[in-house]
Amino acid sequence: MTSISHRAPARTCIVLLVCSLILMPGLFSKRSALTLTGSIASADASTPRSYSEFVEGAYFGALGRYPTCFEERAEYDALYNAAAVGSLRQEAERFVSTLFETQSAFDDAGGTYCQSPEYETLNPAACDPFINARSDQFITDLYEGFLLREPESDGFNGWMQILPSAGRKEVLNGFRFSVEFGVLVDALYPGVPPSCPPDDGEGGPCERGSQFYARLCP
Repeated sequence: MTSISHRAPARTCIVLLVCSLILMPGLFSKRSALTLTGSIASADASTPRSYSEFVEGAYFGALGRYPTCFEERAEYDALYNAAAVGSLRQEAERFVSTLFETQSAFDDAGGTYCQSPEYETLNPAACDPFINARSDQFITDLYEGFLLREPESDGFNGWMQILPSAGRKEVLNGFRFSVEFGVLVDALYPGVPPSCPPDDGEGGPCERGSQFYARLCP
């Protein structure tokens, strides 16, 4: 557990860094599009994206893979239902955060940080938020998972400087609560829900061994 004296300066630095990102020239201007195969991803946070495009981009950015059709449909429904009661931002935060950290760690806003099993295999931390290994990849994954874009050099370098004292939990929350992520979520629209075909045992797209199996099926 981190002492208060250790965490307070880190939180102050987080606030300053987030403010600098908010005020960064061109944050909300059009930038050149970035390509993530199979999804729409632009560096402009206000670009409209469907729920499915958002879910695919977040999975690919955080975990380096696309969701199965059933993962995509489950989160589509969660976003759709959350939007109906005015909590789209909260669900979007939960969804992307739990690609990186466990649900119990997400629920503990006070500081517990254990990574999701899948992200732990990609960038191990062993429940230590202050681990200082592969930090560059962690920050890049946060940019691509939350903001659906590659990091810009100033912001990336700023997070790299602050990560050793702030820890992964605080840095993740910096992206979670960022203005840019909020703008991105505000621009989401439902679009067409994913349709997941069954494994019919007759060579359909969910037949094991089909070229589409990994993309569409759990």
